[in-house]
Amino acid sequence: MTCPNVLLADNRDISQHAFNRGVELRRKIAHAVENRGTYVTEHRLDPLFCLPRGNWDGAQNDFSSAYEYMRDGDYDALNRLRFRVQFFSGYDLMWLTPGAESRRSSIAPIPPNHDQWIKTQRAEPDSWVELWLKFTRPIPTALRFSPPVMLGEIGWRVDGVCVNHDTYAYQERINILYESGIIDWLHRLGRPPRILEIGGGYGAVAFALRRIFPSASYMICDLPESLIFSGLYLTLCEQDQVHLVEPDASISADPSRGDVALLPNYMLHLLLDRDLAFDLVINTLSMSEMTELQVHAYAEAIGRLIGRTGLFFEQNQDNTNLGLLDCKDHIRHHLPWSCRLEPQLAVNTEGSTDLWANVEPQLNLIQLHNPVPKLLGSIDSYNIVDYDGFIYGLPQALGPIDLAQVGAEDLKGVIRHDSREKVEAEIRAGNQRWGLRR
Repeated sequence: MTCPNVLLADNRDISQHAFNRGVELRRKIAHAVENRGTYVTEHRLDPLFCLPRGNWDGAQNDFSSAYEYMRDGDYDALNRLRFRVQFFSGYDLMWLTPGAESRRSSIAPIPPNHDQWIKTQRAEPDSWVELWLKFTRPIPTALRFSPPVMLGEIGWRVDGVCVNHDTYAYQERINILYESGIIDWLHRLGRPPRILEIGGGYGAVAFALRRIFPSASYMICDLPESLIFSGLYLTLCEQDQVHLVEPDASISADPSRGDVALLPNYMLHLLLDRDLAFDLVINTLSMSEMTELQVHAYAEAIGRLIGRTGLFFEQNQDNTNLGLLDCKDHIRHHLPWSCRLEPQLAVNTEGSTDLWANVEPQLNLIQLHNPVPKLLGSIDSYNIVDYDGFIYGLPQALGPIDLAQVGAEDLKGVIRHDSREKVEAEIRAGNQRWGLRR
């Protein structure tokens, strides 16, 4: 598959107007960080909830260094914001490689020959492009997440979209919302939806959903240090009106506003004090990076905010092996109904996805699927099978295999990839190695 690279040379620079708005927004966010302690004390809030904890604790780490870089940076710093957010997605966009492999600081300088390096070392699209192609074909074009080619967004151009790991990862969440029926449900509300995102990353989910629901009232509740990234991303892209909720200012979940509000996490109590309600609350990846106390506090608040008609959509990994937690063990104490979403239109690379509510939804929201193996053909004593988002090469010598019951990839001789071409290539390569016919 041949796809041209999207390079820095293809990026649109931010406008001076957007830069000025971004500078003003980050000034307010920095003020929210600096005055957090005073606000927590004056309002008698629990610092164990309000202050950075869990995976975000630490006086100086990559996250805090990147925050300071964006807080104080000049035009060029903001113009390449997307290179500074790998701690949200785990992907080093600058080098189009997993962050764990690059081990690069989020504020590392951009080399002057960057585009040339990408053209020579990343000319061939990676596996994320294949996954993106596979899982965007069945969905309406209007639901494709197409990040603006600016702020350092690079990758491969496919069907007019800049595709990289992050493009796929956020498309995965849109696909699950679509397949489960949640997007259709929001459309059928008969009014602009009210959406609250707990932990907004660098703003990609908000950007994607606001393209689907441009009149939605959208609020991101996050550490103010994190809000500088989502706030700047949405502001600099110039497709949304963004404002920071400040102490004693009016706060609303009024759909008629149709804007994006940034709420510092320590002001979450304002939503409860003013009896605001949301149709959909979203959390992806960050709850299992919090402390137990923080998860319980958020889950209790979400239960009140969604009432009897709203939904809580979350996708999180079990982080107990990292010394953290599995947030689902704690959410269940506050939201009595839940349903595991098993999508066919995503691989679920970012953890399992669950839908929660106070009352079982009466609408037919959830359409659970039982994946069915499909025989695609045979080659050199292998059956080629499409099952649950992967292509398998199953040695015929193994006899019948129930893929729903057996971890086939652990069986001797089984090959698994994300494309038929890769499976067949490995089979042929193995036969050549052993002197067998092609």
